[in-house]
Amino acid sequence: MSEENSLPAAGWYPDPADASRIRWWDGQTWTQHVAVADGAVTPASPQPAPNNDPRPTPIKAGRNAQTKLTLWAGLFAALALWALSTLLTTMG
Repeated sequence: MSEENSLPAAGWYPDPADASRIRWWDGQTWTQHVAVADGAVTPASPQPAPNNDPRPTPIKAGRNAQTKLTLWAGLFAALALWALSTLLTTMG
């Protein structure tokens, strides 16, 4: 597998030069396009960002989505158990 095939897809990733921003990765290299966490685009800094590792780490979905899914699954399981116990009580 060549290095070209192992590079991440183009997209917004955490800026390796400034943790408060995200930077556009074009699939090959970092561009000068940056944005702050709230999504407002800001001009790039005049000096080039240090680029020790050209492969960015993708932005991961927060634990918030996972927590919501876990809560909904637990609520569904509790409701199913309650319905089953009510059904068995009325039948017996």
